Amino acid sequence: MKKWFLNNPGLKITALILAVFLWFYISMEVTARYKIKRKEVEGVQVDILRRKGEIVLGPFMVRLDPEKVNLSIEGPRENLEDMGTDKIIAFVDITNIEKEGIYLLPVKVILPDKLRLSFQNPGCTVELTRRKVVE
Repeated sequence: MKKWFLNNPGLKITALILAVFLWFYISMEVTARYKIKRKEVEGVQVDILRRKGEIVLGPFMVRLDPEKVNLSIEGPRENLEDMGTDKIIAFVDITNIEKEGIYLLPVKVILPDKLRLSFQNPGCTVELTRRKVVE
């Protein structure tokens, strides 16, 4: 057994060094491929009940300010490359508001798998006003 370890020591050391370099190269390649990246997405439309802009909701008119938000998204590079505003759902939940007024509400965001939100605008001002009834 001792003779086996001492036979061709230069060849064995060279093979060990090559194996270590190969392991580092493959490890770095896989890490770089799945490394978390950040992307800024500007102009994501904020929806209310899946409608855009000024809408009628029961007896109220609803107005958003701003209507579009800027987001910062993190995820694997390959998922971020084809990421656009059409794949992001941003909305304001006004289901529990029953009185007219001005409210500062958070914008909720739904993203595709493997992505997460790292930053968004703080919120959206929602103005509910009574609709005028024409008789």
